[in-house]
Amino acid sequence: MFLNKQKIQYLTFDSIEEGVGSSQVLAYLNELSSKHEIRLINFEKKKPLDSTRKKLEDLGIEWIPLDFGRFGFFFGFARVCRLVLQLDPKVPIHARGDLAAFSAIISGNRRVLWDCRALHADQRLALSTSKGKYLVYALNRLIEYVVAKKSFKVNTITFKAARILQERYQLTSDKFSVISTCVNTKKFTKKAMPEASCIKVLIPGTFSSAYDIDLMNRIFRELRKRINLEVTVAVGKGADQNWRRLDYDITIQRNHDEMPTEIGNAHFGMSIWRANLGICLASVSSTKIPEFLAVGRPVIANFNQGEIGELLSTFRCGVGTSLNSEEYIRKYAEEIIELIRDPGIVERCHELAERYFSLEGGIRTLESVYSNLRKLS
Repeated sequence: MFLNKQKIQYLTFDSIEEGVGSSQVLAYLNELSSKHEIRLINFEKKKPLDSTRKKLEDLGIEWIPLDFGRFGFFFGFARVCRLVLQLDPKVPIHARGDLAAFSAIISGNRRVLWDCRALHADQRLALSTSKGKYLVYALNRLIEYVVAKKSFKVNTITFKAARILQERYQLTSDKFSVISTCVNTKKFTKKAMPEASCIKVLIPGTFSSAYDIDLMNRIFRELRKRINLEVTVAVGKGADQNWRRLDYDITIQRNHDEMPTEIGNAHFGMSIWRANLGICLASVSSTKIPEFLAVGRPVIANFNQGEIGELLSTFRCGVGTSLNSEEYIRKYAEEIIELIRDPGIVERCHELAERYFSLEGGIRTLESVYSNLRKLS
């Protein structure tokens, strides 16, 4: 079955049945499996579904789902050790996230791609309320240093993150590639804007503590003064309970395959992270934003969330948030209403998704990186 295919080990601590696992990891693996013999190793908090096993089996992917276990430092260290024991030292590794890359490095494998999803050390420091958060930060930064220095290649999801890591660890630019969070534009196709008698905003996700729920609610309240607004929350599998703080009207549960239809029924989306994430905000790019854009829907998102703000402004496809004064809240509400009523918004949003966030473009870049991994003796 795998004749003439190149082997790759794909490592992630994320569940592939939840959140980014289902929206990003599976999308990539589906495309990569035609040219690669993939061995997927990850951690699952619950017993995997038979349908997921069947899907991966049909793609020819060897799947090794490991039990996530409990939270905490010692259990996290145990996960690293368990992952190391599963690795083949001779096969190139695509390691998604810091700990996956750290596991790959300490296994002795030299052909490692560190797929950096965010500056996690900085993010955890910004969100933590623990008394020992600076000790944890120091440890996470040490892990970041090791994987940045020892990985053969580094991929980031924003150009800003690549520049930060280059300066932080004196790394050369040729070590880096940039592949933003991607969307399959053949699956998330553009759809005409619904009638505007009731403006619908769809908020999907797992709603971690990084989201700025308070600012989102303030924008909702301002919009309700001006239009008939309906807020729908699509709660993802494994979601935190933060979504309950949203001033919502409807909640739904949908799998990822159903999201193109749900987005098409909405007028816009929203993904606003907390501004106090600091430098970490420059390294992230919400997975849901490209999906909304591909369907032809504008979004409200942080201006400093990676390159999102600049792109939304250039293409006139959304609203970039910065300050949170009442004056700015009114401005955000006015801008998104204007965009929804713009007859060219669907085409512009889809064009932006195809040009900067397409899965096809991400795969081409990743294939080039894999080729470099294989050349390393």
